[in-house]
Amino acid sequence: MSLEEVTKNVTNTVKENSPSILAGLAVGGVVTTGLLAFKFGHDYGYEEAMLEEVQSVRLTGKEKFERYWRPLIPTILVGATTVTCIIASTAISNRRNAALAGLVTLGEVTLREYKDKVAEVVTKPKREEIDKGLAQDKLDKVNDKEIVWMTDGEDILLFDTLTSRVFKSNQMSIQQAEIEMNRRILNDDYISQNEWYDAIGLSRTSMGDNFGWNHDNPLEVKFIPLLKDGKPVMGIDYRFPPVSTFDRFS
Repeated sequence: MSLEEVTKNVTNTVKENSPSILAGLAVGGVVTTGLLAFKFGHDYGYEEAMLEEVQSVRLTGKEKFERYWRPLIPTILVGATTVTCIIASTAISNRRNAALAGLVTLGEVTLREYKDKVAEVVTKPKREEIDKGLAQDKLDKVNDKEIVWMTDGEDILLFDTLTSRVFKSNQMSIQQAEIEMNRRILNDDYISQNEWYDAIGLSRTSMGDNFGWNHDNPLEVKFIPLLKDGKPVMGIDYRFPPVSTFDRFS
């Protein structure tokens, strides 16, 4: 590998990991600033004590500044560099997060437009067949060990197609939760994905607070009959997937 290629790889690595590098420098800067400040304070206190004890000299504020401002420069420089690293790291992270959010939004819009165009071309029975096939593929990938087959009373096995999780409930409970969530959308303008999972008895997800539904992208559940190892499982699909812009309005 040539020197030019090595330099290029190192440069790309530094750019890619710049927030982490700056954060590490900031941590080191905080520690170094503290040590330098401690050393300066120790030396300053010792010298002040010696002047007063041996020479009976008590410096004025101006004399102290003129005597000690130079030794304090390293501490000030390291502290200023640390603050700069923190600001730069935050700025880079914010820009990247904004760009990522833009990409996610663009992907959601593109997917929505694609699905709308497919809906114009493909007949409703064919669309339902496609949706069922996609849901069945997801269910087939679920590990059997993650499924508790025993159910009680009116409960059946349900499959959330968004998170590929199998759980126990019944269609009536899901429909009632859907009505309640849409009532909340009318009152509060939006709900998050985690709020929906709270309503149907599923545990929250790490990204569930970042996606959701609103007036323009309503919560509309579809039930899809599926099979897992020859046993019936009712899939829960969504006409409109949750979006990241659910809590923002133009």
